This record gives sequence, structure tokens and C-alpha cells, in this order.
Amino acid sequence: MKEKLLGKKTRKESELLLVKATIERYKKANSDTASSGTVAAVDAQYYQQESSKLRHLISSLQNGNSRTILGDSINTMSLRELKSQETKLEKSIAKIRTRKNELLYAEVEYMQKREVELQSDNMYLRSKVAENERGQQQPVLNMMEAASTTTSALLPSAAAGANYPSTRLISKGA
Repeated sequence: MKEKLLGKKTRKESELLLVKATIERYKKANSDTASSGTVAAVDAQYYQQESSKLRHLISSLQNGNSRTILGDSINTMSLRELKSQETKLEKSIAKIRTRKNELLYAEVEYMQKREVELQSDNMYLRSKVAENERGQQQPVLNMMEAASTTTSALLPSAAAGANYPSTRLISKGA
């Protein structure tokens, strides 16, 4: 039972210490802002300085890196740095080649699929053309059959031809 009371007491004491620490921070912040402006202005000024430092650092690193990659500043490099740089470049080239090969394989695969589609379309179109040609030839054949049937029906038979004068005689007499 004493431990439970003691535990509650220490918890209350720690909470009291936290509150006191918060009050102290508040008092300190108020005294700083009274002398140098608002906290936001101080923070803004600090972050502006930090951002300009970081921009400068980034640009110097980028310039140094690009010079190293391009081989402009290799005269000042040690053997260890040169080997390290060579290893990095070889790894980069390997990644580039791998990615290039992936893209080329994907392109070849796409082209093969496209070839199959085009062949299928070509076969379909050929069948349509052949069907259209057959459709156009069929009426002509039907007309020729109809004409031959009509002509044979209209022409007099050999026995009936004796009653009509020959076309030769008509054409000579005219």
C-alpha cells in the first residue's frame, strides 16, 4: 500500500516538475522576444541563414561532383579516390545498361505483339477483299447466265429458222 502511495506521489512530483520546466521555458521565451522581437521573426531569420548555407553547400557539392564525374578535377585525386570513382562509374554504367536493355526488350516484345496484330488485320482485310471480289463477280456471272438463258429462249430453233430469211441475205441486199 505504501508503494502505491509512493508511486502516485512520484508521478505527481514528475508532473509538477514538467509544469515548472514548461513555465521556465515560457518565461525564457518571453524575455528573449521582448529584447529581440518575436519568436517567429527570430526563427525566420535563423532558417533563412540555414537555408542559404545549405544552398551554398549543395551547389558546391554538385559542382565538385560534376567536375569529378567529367574528369576535370582528377589531377588532385589520390589513387584511392580514383579507384572509388572508377567503381562508382562502373556501377552507374551497369545500371544504365541494365535499364537500357529492359527498355529494348520491352520495345521488342511490343513490336512482336504489334506484328501479330498487323498480320491478323492483314488476313482479315484480304478475306474481305476476296469476299467483295466474289460478291462483284457473282452478279456478273448471274447476268451472263441470265443473258445466255434469255438469248437461247429468244433465238428461234433450227426448225423455226427456215421460215425466217437469213441475216446474210438481209445484210447483202441492203
